Amino acid sequence: MAYKQKWGVNRNSQDSIAATKAWDNFKSGYMNIKSKTKVERQDDGSYKKVEVPVSAEDNLKEYNREKHEFYYDTEKKKMRLIPTDDAERQDQEFKSKLKKWQLPPLDRKSSGGTKADSTFIKKHHKTFTGGFHAGASAEIKDLEDSGVKPWKGWKQNVIQKHKRNQAKALNLAKEKEIDVSSWKYKLDKK
Repeated sequence: MAYKQKWGVNRNSQDSIAATKAWDNFKSGYMNIKSKTKVERQDDGSYKKVEVPVSAEDNLKEYNREKHEFYYDTEKKKMRLIPTDDAERQDQEFKSKLKKWQLPPLDRKSSGGTKADSTFIKKHHKTFTGGFHAGASAEIKDLEDSGVKPWKGWKQNVIQKHKRNQAKALNLAKEKEIDVSSWKYKLDKK
């Protein structure tokens, strides 16, 4: 007979579900901001508070800038700042002990990127390929090794194709606000 925990469901599973909900609430806190208060100096030398409208784009950018400063605390059941030293550098030893789900999620869905976008970017973005020259060189070598009969300007055609695809991948990542640096970091960790 299999062992069953007293409380029924795996506690780790419950914590990760709670963390997901906490991250969603944390993000919605940023996304629900409609305006910010700004203090402006008046002609007479006094100061006046002014409400400045904030766009959803600005809210998302601020969330993406600041989310890496936080983690989900399983004991206090809330979001907390990752401890830092006097130079405001995150405590890497503390951070290494956190579970993956306690850290900010990769927010690909809200960025507007689809699976096809992600696949194209991973295949052609210079972060992953080492630049269009590396991809073109590999393809040229494969063609030469397979015995394909060369045609006039064929090497230049291959190079230009890789250059165009790299430019498309860079533009796509920028347009869809896909953060490839976090992908590269996660790939290097595996």
